Amino acid sequence: MVVIFLLAVTAIYIFHGAKTFDVNKIILLPNISERQETKDLLEAFRSLMEQADALRMPNTVFDADYSEAKNLFDQGKYAEAKHKIEDSSKYINTVIAQENVKPKIAITFDAGAGAEPIQDLINYLHDSRVKITFFSTGKWAETNSALLKEILDPRENTKNQLGNHTYDHPHFILDNLADEQITSELVKTESIFRAKGYEAKPLFRYPYGERNRHTDEIVKSLGYKPTPWTLDSLGWQGTHSSYEIVSRVVDKIGPNGIVLMHVGSKEDVAALPQIIDKLKDLYRFVFVSEL
Repeated sequence: MVVIFLLAVTAIYIFHGAKTFDVNKIILLPNISERQETKDLLEAFRSLMEQADALRMPNTVFDADYSEAKNLFDQGKYAEAKHKIEDSSKYINTVIAQENVKPKIAITFDAGAGAEPIQDLINYLHDSRVKITFFSTGKWAETNSALLKEILDPRENTKNQLGNHTYDHPHFILDNLADEQITSELVKTESIFRAKGYEAKPLFRYPYGERNRHTDEIVKSLGYKPTPWTLDSLGWQGTHSSYEIVSRVVDKIGPNGIVLMHVGSKEDVAALPQIIDKLKDLYRFVFVSEL
């Protein structure tokens, strides 16, 4: 940079015929090394933000921090941009470290009957970005194709996980289903999902939780893994308020817990934001496959 500066001064001096001129009026070239250093820091900061985004911490985004740093960079305020990046990076690294050491839990929703309150659920998933695992019957997916898409893709670059919940939610044991009927329930639903561009394997949830060793053998032979729950919110009963559901889940959940809720339950859907808010500092919300 010094050499470039001296050459520029010499050229101006010669051009003006050795006349006296004010060096302060010379337009200096930008500090290329400082610009490149800040650009590299900005790219590293973007990478760090992507790591944080991948954790999908509820109601936690860092876009504003990046935008502020990028604006400072674009204005050529490299020192200020670097200061902003350093401060924000320190904070985000701390948040990531804290999130990664939290015990994990999974929130799951089953869909087989109603869908009345589901738009409220979709809106919350869009705004919060919290992860859920969604077990849908094939019949529900056929009837509510648009809602299925919104649940699984509530916003750009934010996807939720899908599980197979049979075609029409029969009792495997009480109805004494034949092996062929059980197989058909899973395979038919699998075909419906794939036709819509989704894959549910290897997650499968038994209707009513009815299972035995023989049904497990059939399910596993089809490439699925039975996925139970550890805590039922009981919202499907229709006799518990959202407040009672919140208290039940918050009080009874533990590390590696799997909460069962239903999209047809107004109380479950209403309780979810409060459950997330009360547990987000204690647990990391993950897909069932991440437990």
